[in-house]
Amino acid sequence: MVKIEEAINNCFIVIKDALNDFKTDDTVRLILNNNKEFFKEIFQNMQEHNDSVLAGIEDIKDILNDPSIVKNNIDEIVDIEQIDLDNYHKNLLLMLSENVLDENYIQRKIYSEEDDEDSLTALLAKKQILLLSEAGYGKTVECEILVKKFCMDIRTTAIIPIFLQLQEYGQNYNSIFEAIVIKLNVHFERISKKYVESLLKNDKLALILDGLDDILNNEMREKCILDIKHLILNYNKTYVFITIRNNRYHNEFGNINKYNLTELDKASIVKKLQSENVFANLPESYYQLFKNPLLLSIGIKVMKNVRHRDLINRSVLFQELMIIYCGEWDKMKGIFIDQKLTYTELFSIIGKLAYEKYDQPNFSLIEFDKFIFQNVFSIYNKPSLIDFLLRTGIFVVNDTISFYHKLFKEFFAAYHLFENKALTTDMNVFEALIEKDTWQEVFIFYSGLIENLDEQNTFLDFIMENNLNLYIQCVNAMSDLNFEVAQLNKTEFVQRYLNTIVKTYTYILDKYFKPIKETFDPKPGLRENKSKKMNIVIVGSISDDYKHLEFYFDRIEEGSPQVLFTESENFSELEEKIKFASMNQGRSVTYHYINLDLSNLSGDSARKVTINRIKDELKKIFENRYLLESKYLLCERVENSKKRLKKIKNCKDLKLILEFLDNEITTVYSSTKGKNIVEIDFNGVELWSFHELIKTLISEHVDYEKCILPDKDINPMNISKHWIYELYSDRQLKEIISKYFYFHQISYIEMVMSNFPLLANNFSKYQDTPYKTIIYLEKSETPTDQYFQPSIMHFHIASESDLPEQPEIIETNDCYQNNGDCVFEQIRDSYLKQNKVAHQLSYTHTSLSHQIIIGRSNKHRPLSDYVYDSMKEGIEEIFGKI
Repeated sequence: MVKIEEAINNCFIVIKDALNDFKTDDTVRLILNNNKEFFKEIFQNMQEHNDSVLAGIEDIKDILNDPSIVKNNIDEIVDIEQIDLDNYHKNLLLMLSENVLDENYIQRKIYSEEDDEDSLTALLAKKQILLLSEAGYGKTVECEILVKKFCMDIRTTAIIPIFLQLQEYGQNYNSIFEAIVIKLNVHFERISKKYVESLLKNDKLALILDGLDDILNNEMREKCILDIKHLILNYNKTYVFITIRNNRYHNEFGNINKYNLTELDKASIVKKLQSENVFANLPESYYQLFKNPLLLSIGIKVMKNVRHRDLINRSVLFQELMIIYCGEWDKMKGIFIDQKLTYTELFSIIGKLAYEKYDQPNFSLIEFDKFIFQNVFSIYNKPSLIDFLLRTGIFVVNDTISFYHKLFKEFFAAYHLFENKALTTDMNVFEALIEKDTWQEVFIFYSGLIENLDEQNTFLDFIMENNLNLYIQCVNAMSDLNFEVAQLNKTEFVQRYLNTIVKTYTYILDKYFKPIKETFDPKPGLRENKSKKMNIVIVGSISDDYKHLEFYFDRIEEGSPQVLFTESENFSELEEKIKFASMNQGRSVTYHYINLDLSNLSGDSARKVTINRIKDELKKIFENRYLLESKYLLCERVENSKKRLKKIKNCKDLKLILEFLDNEITTVYSSTKGKNIVEIDFNGVELWSFHELIKTLISEHVDYEKCILPDKDINPMNISKHWIYELYSDRQLKEIISKYFYFHQISYIEMVMSNFPLLANNFSKYQDTPYKTIIYLEKSETPTDQYFQPSIMHFHIASESDLPEQPEIIETNDCYQNNGDCVFEQIRDSYLKQNKVAHQLSYTHTSLSHQIIIGRSNKHRPLSDYVYDSMKEGIEEIFGKI
């Protein structure tokens, strides 16, 4: 009879292992379908023998409960040394899942309010532990890890670990004690109830009880809780490790030691993604989401199919995640819930809740209950549905109910918006929502739900016209509609593709970069007719296999077609004609070639190609310093150029400098007898542009000496080491530091508004203006080499007025003594006092010479370096790295 029970138990183990082999969705579906047939057949056979099997099991229980029968008929084990624990441990290790044995598995710790440590160390110290965490956080895997540690750790060689999945409670066994007896008899066959009691009393058992929340029957769950309490109370030396979801625990175990699983940190997530060959560019909020191992594993599965690291349809990812949460996760664990609602119905209910309660951080249990009763058909068991929804993991249940993560709410709100509103008929709704920063992620999800090419274009154009930052994110997350694009013939495809490029390129330049539009390709020609309005046109071609794109932009009089395309073999001939016409107008054209296949941009990628082209142009603008500049940067240009012109090197009078330039230019014209001169280079300084710069500064009445950084004030002959910072007195050094940071803020504010007025509110540093810069200055008394030169640590706090404040310099013996967390707290507090939020929490450690005296570019334009770097950071917050 013992062998019958063992056979039944082994059968359940085989079924469980099969159900838990879910490497792919297809595998899951195949296994579940096969298991349905398998279950029908096995249950028919089991029904035939049901009475005899149950009678056999009862006989076994009678034997185990009757000491006289055990004594007379079984050679009872009375000492743990009589059983083969090594073999038992080996068998347990063989039964563990692949996750536990995976070398890439991210090791975790458990933590409480007092400490954090590995689960085995904590259990050995505390005896009884309750592990709380959300669905998918890895409670089951942590239990298996704990089993593995018990089997392999030298501290636990004499302890018998028993791993029970509590979803079987009330089905395979009716008490924890009964489960222990059954489990041990599977391996040893001669374990009695009396012996198990001895093990429990003498610190020889470790009970690892996984998934108290997986017991679906409320009465059975209450029975199990009482059972566990009884064990803890009567066998307080026994190690007990229990797991349950946060939202299913209601303090049933009182003062038990409560622990949580540590989250995955960003470094571990990145490492895991890279080990799986996933190199996607993810928003920071997704790293927060992927701290949950289940969500990370689903994310990896979806993103492995992504061809381009920027292009991730977030809606596909979340549809997969939500299907897992809405029942598939339970099925994978072998838990089958009688839930009659389809996924579409569940998504609709949760979507409406998310949309209508979007601005509420949480809602009461009464509100949730009332919402379900008002929005679910009466044919459904509403209390059962409420219980199901609350245990999915989509919600966090405490005194109130909230979505587990803000992204969950945003996805479901997008789902409701997509299913119930249309841009063509509900424009007022979309116009109102796009003005709210809190709804931006909803629009990104929406772009990934669209399944029609025309709808997608209408939606993306609407976003582009209202918010460039959001537009770029929507393009990166939009649905892949290549199956529709494939229905177009070659001419339709090329016309549509090139038209999309030139239309979006022109619109973005006209609206968002209007002040500096003419610094972008194609630049106006020197001999271009200024009285005629010119349009940007695209000349291009796509190969017959759709893998190769070549094009360039040109300027043509308004009224001409914006798209000129030809077959690949004729492109060179057309290019030559356009180039010749452009040269006559004094402008050049830039040829662009993209291997769409190798760039993973095949199909409907015109909008992404346009964004990349704009990024490349912005990179050139920053590298060549083409922005409209403040008077401080212009004066720094003058100061830098003067140093290469010996006669005016020390001149501070702009009118005298202009007079010198007039004389030099006149001399050159006289010597060339009036020939056409394009530029005049004098020792690396182009005199025409320098002349125009000086004229501009004079016309704007710029006080030159007040706009430049202080110069050296110590004679090199009076110092021994000749370190550059030694050429400044302490007073001069502090003045240059103060002016440097003050000029930077003034220039930054002015240049953001003059170059990117419609993008300013996307720049986190600009949103923090006006501010006050705090500088910690460390200056060694006895410098010996470059590593002992003065260093600074700087950051900004909120200004106490509506204007930029003068920087504050604090001398210190150690710049690095300031803890980063303390600095961040100081920044946050300063803005809170002004009823503001700090958008940029950062500080910088650097050498004084590198940042303020020489500059990053080593071109002795430190102020320009710093301002351009700050401006570039803002642009990269919109476009990504350029």
